[in-house]
Amino acid sequence: MAADARSERLWKPLSRALLIVGVVGFLVLQIVTTALAIYYQAVRPHTPQPAVGWTVHLHWGAGVYGTGDEDARLVRLFNWTLLPATLASSGAAIKIYKLGWDPRRK
Repeated sequence: MAADARSERLWKPLSRALLIVGVVGFLVLQIVTTALAIYYQAVRPHTPQPAVGWTVHLHWGAGVYGTGDEDARLVRLFNWTLLPATLASSGAAIKIYKLGWDPRRK
């Protein structure tokens, strides 16, 4: 059921803003997480080196080792992508359920 004109005027900018902020935020965080993982793969050893404190296997590091803080940073960045994905999903839900948009209809 589509919203009336006054309600649509209120929901449309909110939906658009949530979609834009969510998608841009998700892409930025994914790029940063991927760049950090690639950086660690390029500069970190593939065997543990206790002398410099690189003893923890890094997530998304393809067999590289680093510190516990670096591993926690990678996991935290990846987990933060949930927030913008939720914002984008909320914007899409508003567009579909409040504004009556049907992606199957042209």
